[in-house]
Amino acid sequence: MKNGKVLSFTMGCEADPTSRVKVVSDGEIIRVEGLSDEGEPFTIDFELPLEGLRQFQENVKPFLTSSDDVDLENPTNYDWTLKYKADGMEMSTNGIISSANVFKDMKVNILKTLYEVQQKYDYAMKNGAELKELVDRIEEKAE
Repeated sequence: MKNGKVLSFTMGCEADPTSRVKVVSDGEIIRVEGLSDEGEPFTIDFELPLEGLRQFQENVKPFLTSSDDVDLENPTNYDWTLKYKADGMEMSTNGIISSANVFKDMKVNILKTLYEVQQKYDYAMKNGAELKELVDRIEEKAE
């Protein structure tokens, strides 16, 4: 992973740092770091082009509801922060997650969304490679 961050996303409970889930991207790889429900640390890398990153951002927007009254001192308060940089544009938003159950749902949604976007791009790249191979064979026969 390169040094420059294009996207940085964290969520969890301020009072419990072990609950935090971090999503970072350099524009080529999206890395998810956190702890499983059993308390084991995990890191998952998704290889996605910048367009895939934008797709991920669009897909997570519906379940990130912004709030201006983020109270990080409240131990039952889960929070999220999303920072995004691309094409010279920078964006940062934050908000609260109302309960531990909503937090777990969001964690699952983020991973599910990344898997779906990854599959979409893997499929597109595979189809692109197969199409190129077919075109190459047709061109060979034409010669």
